[in-house]
Order: sequence, then C-alpha cells, then structure tokens
Amino acid sequence: MNCLMKQNSSRHKLKRGFSLVELLVVMAIIGILMALVTGISRAVQRGATDAQAKAQIADLMNEIEKYKADEGSYPGNWNDFRNWYVDRYPGTAYTITEGTPSNPIDPWGQPYEYDFTTDTPFVYFIGSFGPNAQDDQGEADDITNRNGALQ
Repeated sequence: MNCLMKQNSSRHKLKRGFSLVELLVVMAIIGILMALVTGISRAVQRGATDAQAKAQIADLMNEIEKYKADEGSYPGNWNDFRNWYVDRYPGTAYTITEGTPSNPIDPWGQPYEYDFTTDTPFVYFIGSFGPNAQDDQGEADDITNRNGALQ
C-alpha cells in the first residue's frame, strides 16, 4: 500500500506546467484587457484633444473681442486679425494656437474656421471640424463657437 501511494504521488509530481487550454484562457483574458485599456485610452485622448480645441477657441474669442474693442467691429477674416495682432503684440510669438494669426491651426492640424458677415454685425463663428476634418453641420466631431456658446 505504501508503495502504491508513492507511485501516485510521483505521478502528480511529474505533471508540471500548464495545459494548452489554460494557456489559451490566459491569452484570451490578456487580449480582452488590452482591448479595454486601448479603448479607454483613446477616449481619454479624444477628450483631452477636444478640451484643447475648446480652450484655443476660447483664447481666440478673447483676442477677437479685444480686436472689436480696439477697432469697433469684428475682424472680417483671419488676415485682418493677423494685422491687428502683429500691431498689438509686436515681437511676441503667437501662442494662442499652432500656426499663425492668419492661419490658426486646431489640435488635429486643420485650420480653424472663422466667419463674420456684415449682414449680422454682432455674430461671428469660430470652429474646428474635429478629427475627421469635415463639415458635419454641427455633428459630434465639430467643435464650434458662436459668440461665446461653445458646443
């Protein structure tokens, strides 16, 4: 009897490592966790980039309001804004957004849109088409501002 117990215990000692099924289960769990982490990190990055664009639009709005206070009306286009900006801040690097005062660039590398019409002298539009760089007419990717109402 004692000899039989030794044989059984030696069989159990010889079994080392993991079975193929165990390894596949562990690999599947790791794959699911990686997918979750990737999805969450992309969402966080998108939120941060959206917040950066909104902050840049708010900075542009502040400068456009300063322009209006100095000039009496909103700039007709980015070139008018650039001329005023260079005169107001001589020798100062442009730090509101990437690009230049005549071509401010959003966080996705596309120019910000600016629209001011003399038909409605108190309304202007500043916006970014977002990561897809397409005019979605106010859809989810667009980040826009109409006189202080960030969307």
